[in-house]
Amino acid sequence: MTQSSNTHINDTQFEQLRSDFSALYSRYMPKIKNSIRKLDRSSGYRRNADGIEDLAQGFFTKAWEKKWMDRFDIRRSKKSNDPILTYLNNHLRNFYKSKRTEDIKSREVKKNIMEQNKITGSGYFQNFEFCYDVKKKLHKALFKTFNLLEKKAWGLFMYNDYSIKKAATTLGVSVGTAFLLKDSVYNKAQKILEGYYSGNMNF
Repeated sequence: MTQSSNTHINDTQFEQLRSDFSALYSRYMPKIKNSIRKLDRSSGYRRNADGIEDLAQGFFTKAWEKKWMDRFDIRRSKKSNDPILTYLNNHLRNFYKSKRTEDIKSREVKKNIMEQNKITGSGYFQNFEFCYDVKKKLHKALFKTFNLLEKKAWGLFMYNDYSIKKAATTLGVSVGTAFLLKDSVYNKAQKILEGYYSGNMNF
């Protein structure tokens, strides 16, 4: 395999990063978060540290699901100090754009729901704190949608604030699977939340 003369990644490192999602995540998570900060600044979008973390994790979840690294050929990459980062950033720009659109729509929906129900404050929507607000009924409805592994994952992420890596170790699954679990339980929680406030959920 030939490489660009100025790349800092040798053949062995490249193959490891392409085949080991945990290694890819560890090396590039900080860099992707920095890229998100730059995209936020250029778009004039304000996002807190938790928001950046969530978006970066969502990006890696999609990278795992779509198997982007399987399609990356370093021999065809342009000269770069870090061709993998360049490749990931190319995907990140499209991912960021789609999520930015979703965020704007979601905020508008939540704003309208809050106005319709005369709800003030934002605590209902941050970090899925609705489990504490609507208590047993909503919590029970949510858990009916979970499989056994999702129930375990929910506790780790929601109540213990586990990182992806720590959750993977605790659950005995791969880092990629832990990504998918977190994404799944939070998406299900969001749907339950929206159904509750829109009045489309019957207990």
